[in-house]
Amino acid sequence: MPTGAAVLANSAGHSGQLWNKLGIAASWIGLFVLGAGALGLEPAKAQGAPISPPGVVALVDGQPISLGDFSAYFQRYKRQKLYHGGSPERTRELRSEALEQMILERLVSREIERREIGGNQRAVEQQIAALKQRYGESDRWAEVEANLPALRQHLYEKSRSEVLRAKIEETAEPDEADLADFYEGNIGLFTEPQAWSLALILVGVLPTAVSEEWQVAEKKSQDLYAEIVRGADFGVIAKANSSHASAASDGSLGLVHKGQLAPEIELALEGVSVGGATPPIKVLEGYALFEKQGVRPAKVQPFAQVRERVRGLYLRERRKQQWDQFTESLKVNAQITVHEWGDAAEQEGANPPK
Repeated sequence: MPTGAAVLANSAGHSGQLWNKLGIAASWIGLFVLGAGALGLEPAKAQGAPISPPGVVALVDGQPISLGDFSAYFQRYKRQKLYHGGSPERTRELRSEALEQMILERLVSREIERREIGGNQRAVEQQIAALKQRYGESDRWAEVEANLPALRQHLYEKSRSEVLRAKIEETAEPDEADLADFYEGNIGLFTEPQAWSLALILVGVLPTAVSEEWQVAEKKSQDLYAEIVRGADFGVIAKANSSHASAASDGSLGLVHKGQLAPEIELALEGVSVGGATPPIKVLEGYALFEKQGVRPAKVQPFAQVRERVRGLYLRERRKQQWDQFTESLKVNAQITVHEWGDAAEQEGANPPK
């Protein structure tokens, strides 16, 4: 079977678009490595390395990453990171991330070959069968079926990657002392944050509203706040005036944890005593007033109550550490050269940050 990199290059175009149209995530083998960290690469010119061959953006132990392959890879990577077009600065950051990721994936793929790791062909066929069951009646199925060999190969390579990662992340079961140390060292993870019992009045403004409508809403919210300050019942006003769904229950939002609200709202609530209300706060939906009806202090969850969660987080951290150490060793033992990026790269939309 060809390597994962070959499948990536051969099937990244037409068939990938087709699977995306059918709602099938094209999560190629290259994108399974998560959170490996920056490679710390510098352009070859700065290192005194040879000038790049035409159309090559990097060499990994002498093996080229072509501009064409990277440009296709970067477009897929960007679609996974951005729902909408990002700023030029964010796009440049993503280009660097994508190249670092692609280089690391080449190293991982090579390690899979070196270890002669096999994939789970049975699981692949089960996925293909599930795909056919779900989309077999689609008008596009004949087109999908023509591309099944590429998809089958992709899934097989992905399963090989999963086998390698499982081997690397295998770790011993922690003892009680390990868990206790992790619990004490990460007590914030096992602490219920402070919470407020809140009620809301929202003087709503439509997204299409003009400035005059915002001014009217602001005036109304100020008038309502004045009534509350004079002693009017917050719940009664909420039921009669709030455009939020909570109006049906006198504006009650129940318990809201600290950190769930916008900073400006939480700052206003910090300055209000229990039973008091905030002045109107401008939000995306209009003007909001909050009544602080009660406070529940932060509470540390006992170890016995959260032991299984402690164990899960401990194992997750240990596995991540082992994977990171493994990928770092691949980088250290490889000769990686990133070349200067020329005009061709910019035309392809794959130029790195300057």
